Amino acid sequence: MENLLIDALTWLLKLMSFRSKKEKQKLQRAIEYIDDSLKHLKCLINHETSNESDMEYSHAHLKTAHFNIFPILGKVLTGQDCNIIRQSLMSGRIYYHAVKYGKVSDEDIKRDYEERFYLIANNIYNSNTFRHNSNEKVLRELVKDNRVVSGDERKVVLDEIKATCLEDISRIETLRDKYKSQQVLILSPD
Repeated sequence: MENLLIDALTWLLKLMSFRSKKEKQKLQRAIEYIDDSLKHLKCLINHETSNESDMEYSHAHLKTAHFNIFPILGKVLTGQDCNIIRQSLMSGRIYYHAVKYGKVSDEDIKRDYEERFYLIANNIYNSNTFRHNSNEKVLRELVKDNRVVSGDERKVVLDEIKATCLEDISRIETLRDKYKSQQVLILSPD
């Protein structure tokens, strides 16, 4: 009887170890996806040191990430955290268009920005969860009001958008670090 109990307990511990290892792997893949998205967002806001093909690739990645965050990360991160990451990546897409064209004429960005604008305008998340930068008005003017940035104001406007992007990067990094710390807490024989 005692051997049967020990065998059952051993089997249960192996099962728990297997499950925790799988959870740790899923969380690691999610963290890697977030890191990759951050890399692309940083590439766009550091456009002075990035080449054209890297910028194009990073912009395409952020556009794809906007649609794929929930299918890729939704089973690992909370829905709210996925949405915050998704909305934070939005500023990079706007920055790209401001740098390249001086305006945002892409209908996909205009449609996608509506969601971010709605969250901010209606205070869906509290200010600790999704605090918007005072330069958010510049994003809104570019996207919703079809503002064209040219000449003397270009550098100032780009700096204001960049400040919003940097805050969005910080928000994503905070969420990533939260999940990294959870990864350490998952029981594993490793």
